[in-house]
Amino acid sequence: MNSDGTAQSRLTDASGADYSGLVWSPDGSNIAFDSNGEIFTMEADGTSQTNISSNSAWDEKIDWGP
Repeated sequence: MNSDGTAQSRLTDASGADYSGLVWSPDGSNIAFDSNGEIFTMEADGTSQTNISSNSAWDEKIDWGP
């Protein structure tokens, strides 16, 4: 997306999913977010989405460590 809000592109595409808690990595290269109680990371362009918390617990409250 441009700084003026134009040229937006969707980074995720899962119908019925609830996305929240989006947090940029300190260097701006990755994004972490939660979806339906699981935590995912992805590249800033939306590629390489990876579930990093695949378990039976409800995961949320994302933050990047040093």
